[in-house]
Amino acid sequence: CLGCGSEGAWLCHRCGQTITPIKHPRCPVCRKPRGQQTCASCKNQTALDGLVVATAYDLPLTKTLLHTLKYGFAEQIAQALAETAAASLRRIDRTTRHAMLDGPTPALLIPVPLHPRRYRERGFNQSELIARHLGTSLQLETVPTGLARHRYTTPQVSLARQERQANVSGAFSSVELFK
Repeated sequence: CLGCGSEGAWLCHRCGQTITPIKHPRCPVCRKPRGQQTCASCKNQTALDGLVVATAYDLPLTKTLLHTLKYGFAEQIAQALAETAAASLRRIDRTTRHAMLDGPTPALLIPVPLHPRRYRERGFNQSELIARHLGTSLQLETVPTGLARHRYTTPQVSLARQERQANVSGAFSSVELFK
C-alpha cells in the first residue's frame, strides 16, 4: 500500500478511507461555495452545468497515487483511484446526485485525451483508465472520444493554477456526441 506500506494492494482499505470527499463543494468557475452546480452568475462563462470533484488533490496520499500511476507506470492504481472516487460520489447529497448522475440527460464520463507523444511515452492514458473503472462501478458510459486534443501541452505538475489554465487554453474541444 502506498499509504502505509502493507503488502497486497496499491491502496489498502484503511488508507482508502483516509481519502475523504470534498466537504464544501464549490462552483467550478468562481469557486464560491455553491454545491457542485455552476452558480447562476457564472452560467454565461462555461458550458458546464456543474462539476463533481471526488476528493482534494492536495492530500499527500492522493498525490502519491496519481504520481505513481502516471510516472511509475503502475496502471493497476487506476482501479483503486476509481473505487475511491466512486465511494466519494456515492456520498454526495441525493439532489445533486440526481441532477448530475441520474437526471434526464445521461451522465457521461469523458476522459481527457493525451497527446500522441505523451501516450507513446507512457503507454496508456491514466484519465481513460480511471474513467473506465469508474464507469463500470457507477454504471455510467465512458466516452473516450468526447474530447479532441489539438496540440501538445507542457506537463502541468509544476504550474500554478493560472499557468495551468493558460497551458491548456485552446488545447481541447468537445466532440459532438449526439445528433
